[in-house]
Amino acid sequence: MRLIHRRAVPFIVGALTLAFASPAAAAIGFGGKVDARVVKAACAKGAYRPKTTTCSRLASSRPLNVIITGRILNRAGLDGDVVLGETLKIIGGRSAVVQARDLPKLARSRGVRHISMDAPIRFARSTESLSFTPLTTLYPLVSGIPAAWRAGLDGASAGIAVIDSGVNPVADLTGRVTRIALPGQSGSLDDTYGHGTFVASVAAGLSTDQRYVGVAPAAPIFAFNVNSATGVNSSDVIAALDWIVANGKARGIRVINLSLSETLPSSYKTNALDRAVEAAWRAGFVVVTSSGNAGANSVYYAPGNDPFVITVGASDLAGTRETGDDTLASFSSFGVTGDGFVKPEIVAPGRHIVSAIPTGSTLQLMAPDANQVEPGYVRINGTSFAAPQVAAAAALLLELRPEYTPDQVKWLLANTARPLPGSDAPVLNLEAALAYTGTPPSANQGLTFSTGPTTSTSGSSAYNSGATDAVSWERAALKYEKRPAWDLAGDAWQKAADAWTKASLPLKAAAAYDRSAAAWAQFGKWDVAATAFESSAAALRSAGLLEWEPVALELAANALRVARAPDKAALAMERAAGLWEKGFAGQAAVEAWKKAAAAWTQKGDGFRATTALSRANLVATASSSWNASSSWNASSSWNASSSWNASSSWNASSSWNASSSWNGAGFTASSSWNAS
Repeated sequence: MRLIHRRAVPFIVGALTLAFASPAAAAIGFGGKVDARVVKAACAKGAYRPKTTTCSRLASSRPLNVIITGRILNRAGLDGDVVLGETLKIIGGRSAVVQARDLPKLARSRGVRHISMDAPIRFARSTESLSFTPLTTLYPLVSGIPAAWRAGLDGASAGIAVIDSGVNPVADLTGRVTRIALPGQSGSLDDTYGHGTFVASVAAGLSTDQRYVGVAPAAPIFAFNVNSATGVNSSDVIAALDWIVANGKARGIRVINLSLSETLPSSYKTNALDRAVEAAWRAGFVVVTSSGNAGANSVYYAPGNDPFVITVGASDLAGTRETGDDTLASFSSFGVTGDGFVKPEIVAPGRHIVSAIPTGSTLQLMAPDANQVEPGYVRINGTSFAAPQVAAAAALLLELRPEYTPDQVKWLLANTARPLPGSDAPVLNLEAALAYTGTPPSANQGLTFSTGPTTSTSGSSAYNSGATDAVSWERAALKYEKRPAWDLAGDAWQKAADAWTKASLPLKAAAAYDRSAAAWAQFGKWDVAATAFESSAAALRSAGLLEWEPVALELAANALRVARAPDKAALAMERAAGLWEKGFAGQAAVEAWKKAAAAWTQKGDGFRATTALSRANLVATASSSWNASSSWNASSSWNASSSWNASSSWNASSSWNASSSWNGAGFTASSSWNAS
C-alpha cells in the first residue's frame, strides 16, 4: 500500500475520469462494509447495481472522499492507494481520499469496519463549506471546535445573548444580530466602545474569506447594550437578564454571555446580580461569565462568583497550535470565592485573541498599532474573550442535544475538558464533549440559591478585558484629539487619570486630568474642565508637588470664570493664593488674591472683594494692579504646553513609556494588549 498525507496532494471534488471495465465479469462487491453512496460514486457510468450494492465496472482513478471507521486507522493495515486525512476521534474514524479502483482493497483491509461518504456540508443559511480551510485564528483549533463543524454543527438553532456594550452588525455578523432595546432605553444601540462586538465575533463571527471564524459561525446574536457615559451598572445587566427570562425562549436564545463583573466583592447569597443570573439558569438558559483579569485569589465579584453559572478563565496558547505548551494566562483570575467555591470551572484561550471590531470604536482606538492586525480586526487579551468561546461551545452542544439542561451542559463541558498545567480548571475540549455517550449527570447538586439583597443594587460593573487600563485610555485619547473629537478625548483622559489614581501613580494622574481639562475646554464645557483641573491639583498634592498645586487651581478658577460661575472661581483662586503664601511666593499670592477680588466683584459680593484686596495688600510689598478684563480671557485662559512643561516633572514622551507605565499596583504586563 502507498500512503500519502492528504495535504500533500491536490484535492479535486467531483473530478471525472474515464471509466474502465473491470477485468472480472462478475459483480464487484465490498463485503457490506461500504456505504451505498460510496459504491455508487466508485462505479463507472451505468455500472452501479443498487439491489446488491455492487458494481460491474469501477471508475478507475476517480478520487473518492470517504470516512473510514475501525480499529486500525494508522499507516499500517490499509491496502490500496489511500490519502489519509484528519483523525475523527468523535466517531473513531479518519477522513481519507481513495481512488475508485482501490476501494475493494481498502474494504478488505484488516481493521476497517466501515467506509462512508465524506459528503460536503453547507450552512443552512448559505452555500459556504464548514471546512474553513483558510482559518488563521488558533483558538477554535485547540478547543476541539472543528469536530463540531465536521458534524454539521454551526449554532444556527441556538441563539446567544450578549449582554455587553452592544453589538454592531459588522460584516462577520451580517444578518444575525438582533439588537434589543430595554424598557426605558432610548437613543442609539450602537457599540461605540467595541467590546461587545468583539465578544460576539469571537463567539459567532465568520469573515467572508473564512480566515476569522468564531466558535459557532451561524449562531444568532441577541445584543443588549448596557453601556452608558457613566459606565455599566448591575441594574442594567439585571434588566437585560429579566428580558431574556421573559422573552428568550420564544426568540430562540439558549445561552447568555456576560464578559463583565462587578467592581465590589460580595457573597453570591445576597447579591442581586447573582440572584438574577440564577433566575436565568433556572429558567433554562446556560449562563457563561468571565472570571476576571486580576490573577490569583480574585474571584470575589458577581456574577463570576456564583456557583451555579459557568465561570471561564483564560489560557495562554504561547502562539502555537500544539497544546503541550499551553499555560494559564498570568492575568486570569482564579481562586476560592468568599463563599468557598473554587472558580473558574473551565478555561479557554484568552491571550492574543484576534476578532472583528467596529472601526473607530474606543477599544479599537485604544489598541497599539502592533495589535491592529488588519482593518477591522485587533488582537486583545482577557477573560472577556475566553468566555464567549465557552458560551458558543455550549450553543453547539445544545444544537446537537437540545434536551440538555444548563446543569448537564455545565457538567459535560467541565468533565470532558483536558487538564491544563498549573491550573485547577481544565481547558475546553468540545470534541470530547460531543463524543460523550449516555446521559450526562447534573452539576450544581446540593447548592443553595441566592436570596439576593433586601434592597436593589446598582453596583458598578466592569468589562473583563486587559485593555481597560490607563495606557490604553491615553492611547485612545490621543486618537480622539487627532480627529478632533474633544468630548470623547476629555472622557478618555478622565478614565486614564482615574486608572492612574487607582494604580497609585498620582503624577501620571495629574497629567491626564490636565489633558482632560484641556480637551473639555476645547469642547466648550468649561465647568467640566474646571473639575478636571481641580482633580489635577489634588493629584499633584498627592505626588508631593505642592508648588504646582496652586497652578492647577488657578486654571480651575479661570475655567469657572469663563463658565460664568464667579463665586466658585473666587473660592478656587483664594485656595491658590493661600498655597502661594505658604510657599513664600509673595507676588503670585498677591496676584491670586487680586483675581479672587475681581471674581467676587463680578459676583456682586463687595464685602468678600474688599476682604480679598485687603489680603493682597498685606502680602504685597510692591505689586501692580490687575485688570480683570485682560486676565480672564477665554482664548488665553489655559495653555497645556505652558502649564505642564518638562520642568514640572513630566512630558508627553514619558507619559507613554511602557517601562514607566506599569507597576505592581494593578497594572502588569500580562494584562496589557500584547504581553509579549
